[in-house]
Amino acid sequence: MRTKLKRRASTALLALSLGMAGVCAHAGGPPVNRAPGFLADTAGRALYTYDKDTAGTSNCYAQCAVLWPPLLAGDADAPTGDFTLVVRKDGRRQWAFKGMPLYYWVSDRPSAAPTGEAVAGWHLVR
Repeated sequence: MRTKLKRRASTALLALSLGMAGVCAHAGGPPVNRAPGFLADTAGRALYTYDKDTAGTSNCYAQCAVLWPPLLAGDADAPTGDFTLVVRKDGRRQWAFKGMPLYYWVSDRPSAAPTGEAVAGWHLVR
């Protein structure tokens, strides 16, 4: 069990670093696309919302953020339309859709079928 959790945490850190690189390279608006039936980032990774969040507030930190990395915004990014920015406790800015913070699921792969909706409390953005 611990090995599996450590493996997921390592995968999460890699996904987060890859995700941050993609976000920082996209200056201006949100780095998202409409995939068939759900919202995804520009690499095709599905985006999720969390039941424990409230509009404008992220409640996913520590181990939660390892397994569900936030979709972070770059310094030059600005809100547009339904996409807003939430300031996390550490001061980093996170993209939100209709006020709800956006996240990745560590086990999802770019352009593959999303799997995070099977986890209680998490929902694909449609």
